[in-house]
Amino acid sequence: MDSALEEKVGRLRSEILAMRRGVHKGRTKPHKPLMLLAVIDLLDTRDISEYRIPLDERLKDRFNGLFAGVQQEGDWCHPSEPFFHLRTSGFWFHKPRKGKERACSELDTSGGGSGRILDNIEYAFLDPDSYSLLMYSDVRRELSEMILSEFFEICERESLTPKLSVFDAANLGGHL
Repeated sequence: MDSALEEKVGRLRSEILAMRRGVHKGRTKPHKPLMLLAVIDLLDTRDISEYRIPLDERLKDRFNGLFAGVQQEGDWCHPSEPFFHLRTSGFWFHKPRKGKERACSELDTSGGGSGRILDNIEYAFLDPDSYSLLMYSDVRRELSEMILSEFFEICERESLTPKLSVFDAANLGGHL
């Protein structure tokens, strides 16, 4: 990997590690890292093939499948929440629906389920550098490994790893 690419990967790693995450009863919530893993996985399987990340059934299903592997008492499986709240990071943005720009900019919570999000947000997207980095399978794998090691316990990693295509033997190395 050349130094410019390494620098961009380092920046994205830092932004991911700096994500603000909710805490409930002393446990840091897994939702944002799971959403990132779901998106990386959908990019890896080419179920997302452009910069647009819609809150659609593919994303919800992938998120729900990952969430089931780490869910604990008191956790609610709402993919719309991390989809919305990842906007506080430096790499995740929303495209408002036409005519909903003001309403979208005034949203401060995803409360009320996915309806509020779907009414106002057409899709999420990553900043251009982050998106271009995720076109490389080795970067997807590296970032997935970092997310797993930094945000999840060993038993959770053991549950999540087999569910992620980036760790399939056929996907080791290269890029799209």
